[in-house]
Amino acid sequence: MEAKPPFDRNHRLSYYVDMLNPDSCHAMIDAVHQPHYEHFGEYFGNTFAGFFSDEPGFLNHTGSYLNRLGAIQISYPWHRELPSLIAQSSGLDEATVNLYLPALWEDLGEVTATVRMHYMDVITRLYSENFGYLLGNWCREHGVMYIGHVIEDSGAHMRMGYGSGHFFPRSGRTGYGRN
Repeated sequence: MEAKPPFDRNHRLSYYVDMLNPDSCHAMIDAVHQPHYEHFGEYFGNTFAGFFSDEPGFLNHTGSYLNRLGAIQISYPWHRELPSLIAQSSGLDEATVNLYLPALWEDLGEVTATVRMHYMDVITRLYSENFGYLLGNWCREHGVMYIGHVIEDSGAHMRMGYGSGHFFPRSGRTGYGRN
């Protein structure tokens, strides 16, 4: 008899959608939503009202409510274009952003708040564009609603891990509903 390995949440999360990567989100739609449409398309908009997303998030770490910037030994959501996008958002040049990226983990003085705020703004926008809006748009194009919710308790609505960035800027771009 072979022993089962212990449950490893991080291993399981290594297969989760990369919310910052539009190719990853397109792959999820192609693997999950499109086959449903191909098989049940005649029922879309009548029997099938929509797709429900239950608490999607970055899930970049073990899923703690304490996943916030400045925490040591946490992997943050990352995309190769982040330094450039943070530079555009903050008005800093990209070389300066690269120099101060350790401010995501360590307090580097006055620049820390600027780097962290623009990092969160950028990943929130990418989450919205690459996941929420993309999936909502696909649903509208196929005559169904995109419904669901992100986790809101214990401040997760403004963090990573269980969260998906800043709640209010993100919620305006999710594409929920049919409009």
